Amino acid sequence: MKRGIRIGVKKVACLTGLIAAMLLVQKTDAKAKTPTQNVNGFVSLLNEEESTPTNTENGFEYEILSDGTVKITGCTQIGDIVIPEKIAGKDVTVLAKMLFFGREDITSVYIPSKVKAFGTFDYIFSYCEKLKAITVSAENQQLSSVDGVLFSKDMKILYNYPCSKGGEDYDVPESVETICCTAFAHDYNDDGVYLNKLKKLYIHGMKTVWKTYSFYGCGNMTIYYKLGSEAEKLATYTNDALEEERDAYPLFAQMGEEGGNTPGGEEGGNTPGGEEGGNTPGGEEGGNTPSGEQGGAAPSGDNGSSAPVAEANGNATVDTKIAAPAATTIKKLQKGNKKIVVKWNPVSDVDGYELEYSNSKKFSKSKIKKVSGANKSSLTIKKLKQKKTYYVQIRAYKEIDGIKYYSDWSKTKKVKTK
Repeated sequence: MKRGIRIGVKKVACLTGLIAAMLLVQKTDAKAKTPTQNVNGFVSLLNEEESTPTNTENGFEYEILSDGTVKITGCTQIGDIVIPEKIAGKDVTVLAKMLFFGREDITSVYIPSKVKAFGTFDYIFSYCEKLKAITVSAENQQLSSVDGVLFSKDMKILYNYPCSKGGEDYDVPESVETICCTAFAHDYNDDGVYLNKLKKLYIHGMKTVWKTYSFYGCGNMTIYYKLGSEAEKLATYTNDALEEERDAYPLFAQMGEEGGNTPGGEEGGNTPGGEEGGNTPGGEEGGNTPSGEQGGAAPSGDNGSSAPVAEANGNATVDTKIAAPAATTIKKLQKGNKKIVVKWNPVSDVDGYELEYSNSKKFSKSKIKKVSGANKSSLTIKKLKQKKTYYVQIRAYKEIDGIKYYSDWSKTKKVKTK
């Protein structure tokens, strides 16, 4: 079930080529795929087994895969979405193509530790105009997040720059070799004005390439590249080829042409790994890119290593990661008449807690109570059903720059009301 989707007629018309590219992928893929879903005129390609979600838990539609893990196929939650580590007691490993495509009611998404790398044409976060940040568990071996921008773990693939991240300029790290399709793309408002706020994008890598619609809807932006880079070749082709829809695409310029406060064009600036070596993802479909299917080969990189964190000027210089808050435990569940009292062990350096409770031990149709303050240690949950068993779990959270980071859930405890 898709919520908050608005796909403009103009965008649908302009993405005809994108659909054709997806159909080309269909022909060359070993697994036969067919267009099985239509979202306001935009056709998505899904495996046949993806077309009908069979289970729902806490607002997530999901399927159990053959390896016993979970694939999320739909989401009805809004606002700040936290994808759980487990659903139905099984690891969440795959997010379906176009999972949040066009959603205007989500502001952030947290990706847990076992979710695998995406394909470059999966459109999972495309055109989410109110999305401010995507964060990833530090334990994830295939994905990472730097300042809310989604990358592969080795920083060679830039998957998505959230539409509502803010700022007027951005430095693409030198390590990036592939910018995914629609990574920076934007929708337009009712007056036909594109919603992109970025004015300048600096591509520091000599091997960085992008896909046809990576910058669709960014007509008010200029992209700066280095002389002799792969980006220069693509920029020359794009500038020459674009006559129609010129307003939907950015302008391109060589670094140094802007003058003033332009990042240096010298090789090897203060950006993460620009060393030669390894396979370069190809700029064309079917090139030497990471697997287009989730669950394919993980991008090469240091497993478990922390991703560079971007400073305010966009240059990633610090090798660090934000540690998840310490987990808490439920100390006691006290039953009452249509109520329960939950007591837990408070932990330091957090901003609060979330308690989840349900009549189901799988936490289907669960409810969540939020408690602010690290020193809080109890909560009374009222208006419950009489003589019913409730399952309860708790986790701590810490908010940094408007983004919430969560601990693991505690062990589940149960109690029966009076």
